[in-house]
Amino acid sequence: MGQQRFRYAFILLFLVFAQMTQAATIVDFEDVSVPVDSALTATADNQEPLVSHGVQFNRTWNAKFNCCPSAWAASNRTDGTTTGYTNAYSAIANGDLGGGVDGSANFAVANNQSRGSALVTFGSPVAVSGAYFTNVTYGFHAIVGGDDGPGAGFVKGPFADGDWFRLDVIGLDDTGVESGRVPIYLSDYRNGAQVALDDWTWSDLSTLGFVSGLEFEMTSTDTGDFGMNTPAYFAIDNLTFVVPEPTGSLAILVAAWCVNAIRRRRTRSYGA
Repeated sequence: MGQQRFRYAFILLFLVFAQMTQAATIVDFEDVSVPVDSALTATADNQEPLVSHGVQFNRTWNAKFNCCPSAWAASNRTDGTTTGYTNAYSAIANGDLGGGVDGSANFAVANNQSRGSALVTFGSPVAVSGAYFTNVTYGFHAIVGGDDGPGAGFVKGPFADGDWFRLDVIGLDDTGVESGRVPIYLSDYRNGAQVALDDWTWSDLSTLGFVSGLEFEMTSTDTGDFGMNTPAYFAIDNLTFVVPEPTGSLAILVAAWCVNAIRRRRTRSYGA
């Protein structure tokens, strides 16, 4: 009887998760109309969020100085060679040809100068599976070559042993409180490594659990009196998440029953 219940528990778990994965959504930004070789940044007159597959990506503008967009932009720029901030919206990917994952046209770029600058807002709590990340051209050449553009000179030079550039993806619950985070090294020169992401790389975000939004924090070993010198940009594509089906509450109860059944079986086994 115990073994039969044990088998049923695993069968039910399989059915629950199989059902949940049927609702997977991939945010690929291909539903955003972006002119050729352009980036849809915020402007002084338009800070409406980008919306792709029902998910919102905020866009901001520095009204105090009437200058400079921040947060998110949808882009299809493919310049993998030009250095400096004027090329902040090209992704280093696909052999420096740029573009989105698997040669798609569009992707998104975040200018995340401080934690929470760039926000992702879901319509309801979701389970995020993961996303593809890479560097932008501006940041990549600042890291690898110490070149952040003509006349700039903010970075200390090429990364050396021990340096790193890290992106933390932070899950937010329905009250906006952090529920977990996943670190992603956009560049890692620790322990003899010399890695700077130059192609789309999948990062598993499933440990964030159910979230209502995402925010980001960027840190680097190249910092100065005014904060981080490494350009605070990253590119993202194919953000993938699962929306629980209406039977999600039942699924949770079933999963809880399965876990409890397994625990009871193990308790009896140990007590035998």
